[in-house]
Amino acid sequence: MAVLSPWFRVNGGARVFFHASPHALRRYRPGALAGPVTELRRLAERVLAGEIDLPSLELGVLAFTGPGRTPLTEADRELFWRAFQVPVFEQHRGPQGDLLATECEAHCGLHLVREASAADWPGAEILRDPCPCGAATPRALPARPALVRAAGAR
Repeated sequence: MAVLSPWFRVNGGARVFFHASPHALRRYRPGALAGPVTELRRLAERVLAGEIDLPSLELGVLAFTGPGRTPLTEADRELFWRAFQVPVFEQHRGPQGDLLATECEAHCGLHLVREASAADWPGAEILRDPCPCGAATPRALPARPALVRAAGAR
C-alpha cells in the first residue's frame, strides 16, 4: 500500500510517500492507495489528465478524513473510481491519526472503533442496529444524503 502524505505515523507494510513522484509510485507498484482526500484527489486528477500512468490497483483506496480535514464526497468517490477503478473506503482519524471509525464493504456508515454518542459525531446519526456486512458495532452515519440513499440505510 502506498500512503500519501499522512498526518500521522504509519506502521506496518505500507510505504509512505510525502512527495509522491509519478516515477516513484509507478516503480513501487502499490496494490492499494491511502491518503487524505485532498492528496488522493490531486493524484486522481493527474491520472485522468494523463500526467501519471499508474499500474492498476488491486485492492482499493482508503480515504483519510477527520476533524478539520476535507470530507469525502460522492463526487470524490466517483473521481477515485474513474481514476483508480477500485472501491473507495473511508477511514475517519483523529488529530493525531488515531483510528476513530472505518467504512466496510456495505458502505452503510462508519464502524466506530470505540463507543461514541451523537455528541462525539456532530451532524451524524449513531446507528446501533447490525450493519448489512454482519458487524454489530455502532456506526456513525454522517450527514450525506446520497450515501444514505445509495446504501439503503434508514
